[in-house]
Amino acid sequence: MRKRNLFAMSLISMALVACSADEDINPANNGNGNEEGGALVSLKLDVAGPQTKATSDNTIEGTGGESTIGSVKVVLKYENGNSVSVTNDAENWQDNTLTFKADVGRLDNIYVYANTADSDTAEGNPTEETTASEDNYYTGNFFMSGSYGTYTIEPGENSVAIDINRIASKVTVESKSEFDGTFGGTMQSMHYHLVNKISKAYLLTGNSTPFTDATYSDAADDDFAEVSLDDSPTSVSEMQNLDAAYCLENISGAERETTTFINFKTVFIPTEVVSIAGGAASGRTPVAEGTDPFDFYVVKEGDEDLKGNYVRATDLGTNVAADGTVTSITGITQVSGLYKDGVCWFGPIWANLSGTTSQMQRNNWYHLTVTNIKLPGSPTEPEEGPGPLVPDVNMNVTVTTVPWYMVYHDIDLQGE
Repeated sequence: MRKRNLFAMSLISMALVACSADEDINPANNGNGNEEGGALVSLKLDVAGPQTKATSDNTIEGTGGESTIGSVKVVLKYENGNSVSVTNDAENWQDNTLTFKADVGRLDNIYVYANTADSDTAEGNPTEETTASEDNYYTGNFFMSGSYGTYTIEPGENSVAIDINRIASKVTVESKSEFDGTFGGTMQSMHYHLVNKISKAYLLTGNSTPFTDATYSDAADDDFAEVSLDDSPTSVSEMQNLDAAYCLENISGAERETTTFINFKTVFIPTEVVSIAGGAASGRTPVAEGTDPFDFYVVKEGDEDLKGNYVRATDLGTNVAADGTVTSITGITQVSGLYKDGVCWFGPIWANLSGTTSQMQRNNWYHLTVTNIKLPGSPTEPEEGPGPLVPDVNMNVTVTTVPWYMVYHDIDLQGE
């Protein structure tokens, strides 16, 4: 397990001047806090650590839309049942300061929303769910929210600090290109994507009830993040520059078909292939340096000295049946599935596996480091389910937690 020293997240300050209503207020006509029943409230927003059971306190600052606040909505829930909502606009929002009036009195809670989707009501109800497409919450300015709990607005000045958390989870990966041991070839590239992204999440933190009506999207064929091989980040800025993948918080995590996980795609070029001449397989032929990726199989059954070796698909031609049975080629009787264009798959990898569950928690950044790999992996992409969450026998994953709030994993990718 390793830790990195990361800078704390920047603070975004916001002052609020308060007064009374059961409805949305126009804060442009504000008082000075000295009117009867009025008070001055200063509310500071901190884009800070996650609502999670993890114990590490490592954080890292977001960049661009990950930390930018474009719109703000504050909901004051009074003990008497009244509710006050305030939003920012060009007139009342200057230098990250929002000014409005509200009554003194006891609050059951203060809720804050940033960058809310147009279709979300955001009225301070902990059971409220997202209503827009899931990628709306981590594209552009990321959606963030937080709450304070009970508070009494007293006459005069009041100061409140509230943590707001991104609703999204983030994944990055680092890997070297060469590993100890041999697998008979060269790994040319590595990409990954998130599978089974959940369609919705709760707008506010603190609700741990899994959804029973959510849907889970398949990963798009072109929706991949790239791993920059042999590029191990040593600073915050280098971490921030890694190609990342995002998803909504997913607190289901008990079954593979409802859990968000990661699949890896690599391109592999064998160092040598089985020689085939005159309908017989015998020995191996080196693959010329600089050869482009090509279609190949792995020999499963046949002569002992050929098992586990690679064979070009073009050399077997039409002698391979759909189930991998090989005919008319002496020395080879069974091969693996086709590694089309040298593409090899690994997965599923769970970013936060604990026992038999894996939750993608909001405001967590999961950074994976590939510590070992056994190519060629699988010729087809692993599917999402059904099935329990248990580590595959050929994959070893160790988890450490580091906002963002960071979670570091070392992973061992092994294949067939």
